[in-house]
Amino acid sequence: MNWKTILVLLAVLIGLGYYLFRESSRSKTAPDKVKTNLVLSFEMNQVVGMDVGFPDTVVMIKKRENGWVTAYPFDGIPADSITINQLLNVLHRISFRQTISIDSINLAEVRLDRPVLSFTLHFADGDTSKLVFGILNPDTENIYARKDRDNRVVLIDRAFGPLLGVNIFMLRGKGLIALRPYDVARIKYSSPGESRLTVEKNQDTGEWWIEDSGKRILADARMVMDLLWALSADQVREFYPARTVNVKETGLSNSRRVLWIGDEKGDTNAVFLGNPESERDYLCWAKSSIYPESLVLVDSSLVSLIDNFRTGNLKSLRINNFRPAEVDRIELTSPMDTIVISAENDTLWQIVRPEKIRCRLWQVERLLAHADTMGARQILTPASTGRGFDHPQLKLVLSGGEKVLARVLVGDFAESKSIYVRDDLRNIDFLAPANQFERLNLTFKDLADIPVRHVVQ
Repeated sequence: MNWKTILVLLAVLIGLGYYLFRESSRSKTAPDKVKTNLVLSFEMNQVVGMDVGFPDTVVMIKKRENGWVTAYPFDGIPADSITINQLLNVLHRISFRQTISIDSINLAEVRLDRPVLSFTLHFADGDTSKLVFGILNPDTENIYARKDRDNRVVLIDRAFGPLLGVNIFMLRGKGLIALRPYDVARIKYSSPGESRLTVEKNQDTGEWWIEDSGKRILADARMVMDLLWALSADQVREFYPARTVNVKETGLSNSRRVLWIGDEKGDTNAVFLGNPESERDYLCWAKSSIYPESLVLVDSSLVSLIDNFRTGNLKSLRINNFRPAEVDRIELTSPMDTIVISAENDTLWQIVRPEKIRCRLWQVERLLAHADTMGARQILTPASTGRGFDHPQLKLVLSGGEKVLARVLVGDFAESKSIYVRDDLRNIDFLAPANQFERLNLTFKDLADIPVRHVVQ
């Protein structure tokens, strides 16, 4: 083989290698698109209703502002929104692999004349779309399905079957209240051994207040919201028609635990708790106004949660009650000195006493955040003498304009590393951890924004 032949072969090999490289790169950068054959094509946000058909009944569901409700056979009762949204998500992505002409198949043999399950979607424009399901094809292990008014039957993957396998219990809402927790404005509760308790929300501030013997006491908002979220969650374990249950045995004919929950519009939900179920004491009988024709069984742990809803437990242990954004003046007074800080604007604070100098913004923000979140171990009622408030270790006064927003006095030390604290505006004494006030022991040197001077020798 001479050198000319070698050069020709080499050129051919180089060309072939370049061609294969280009084809390989093209296949990596531009893969073939796999066509998806969707059974239904719709926008989920356009669905305003859904009918779920079973062999013996149908459940009609409609969309409302707060979620989904049943229209039949339970008129206006909440539906399980999580289940409904999941069904829509599955229906939205069902695809088929094979089609069969309707003329070449016996619909009765595959149960498409009397479907095992059906879904009818109602859209905002008034249109509808229905999909019915038959039996499993034993040869392909696919499920027979047919879209309404379509001249073909489709075979879908059997994996979609369990995702669509619902029953009436799963479609019903299982919360005890239909109001959204954040929309609730007041709660009234009557319980064994206590007079009726009322808790109301201030719509401007979002704070919850207890009405107790003519006095208003700040409530622990976290405890209130925990109860509301629990009542709106899936509490119901079983439904029973009221006419089939001995109401006297349930204890609901004279319920000792009753909740009335209302919003600003005047809508109210009522919840009644009764006795434990006779053979299963971990379940408790209950009744809700949103299920007027049913009695329900709920987990007995709900009783303990509701029994904890009383004035003594609901009192907020926050020592202060103010909005940091409204503060424009801070006074810190100790037996040795008084420091006064004033806001020039949102980002500029100035010490005006004992001398005028710019204040460190981060120290002000840290002080206000701590003052806003200080918590006590215990409320001491009523406010009393002998706790060191005549000559306090520290006095903190926060003002906004001409209004005093907070005035806190730190008194003597108590046992267990605690200290007495007084909210002087509300005249409430607290027993608080002593280390809560270490961040308030600030000196002029801590607060003053003194420029660093460099001396060159």
